[in-house]
Amino acid sequence: MLCCITSKVDKREHILEIAEGLFAEYGYEGASTRMLAKEAGVNVAMISYYFGSKEKLFEALVEKRTSFAREQIASLSREEQDPWQKLNAVIDLNVDRILSDQQFYRILYREVSLQQRSQLGANLVAILMKNVKGLIALIQAGIKAKAFRPVDPELTVATLIGTIFHTTMTTALAHLLLNGNPDGSSVTDEKFAQRLKDHLKDLLQAHLRPI
Repeated sequence: MLCCITSKVDKREHILEIAEGLFAEYGYEGASTRMLAKEAGVNVAMISYYFGSKEKLFEALVEKRTSFAREQIASLSREEQDPWQKLNAVIDLNVDRILSDQQFYRILYREVSLQQRSQLGANLVAILMKNVKGLIALIQAGIKAKAFRPVDPELTVATLIGTIFHTTMTTALAHLLLNGNPDGSSVTDEKFAQRLKDHLKDLLQAHLRPI
């Protein structure tokens, strides 16, 4: 029985791994269920068995990709650390996570923004909100401990996430804004990642530090 369960888990993980590569290469629309099945070496019925549909497969992939960050945020919340240390760790985590797989998050960002697949978008937002709520709780805890001044936690998190996504999802605009050239140096390299982390930490320190 254990062998059977392990085999099912491995097959499901294999399909998710293949799907991630295809979604990154062809986008959500371009990666058909038939293509996914062929590349994974399974039939379409097996994808239906494990996930039900391409939409549910994509949702499962997003859940898998975001669960690690969610667990990290939850772990930080439980630790007896200074709220500022927790905040800096969260900034590093989010910048590294998004910059390490920009293409995947660009597809996710697009699907969340689209209206023609409203149910998929709503389901993806529900998954992402699990992470957002963890960030909000971290800010609220800092306010309660009087390490942060009483700001709007939701808009503070929106500022953090919005800055990261704006500079990584709108690549040409980011190049022009940050480098003065739409074809300038990469906004995904280590130098830029550190620049973004430093900026966000300075920004939130100025915003959150008690007066």
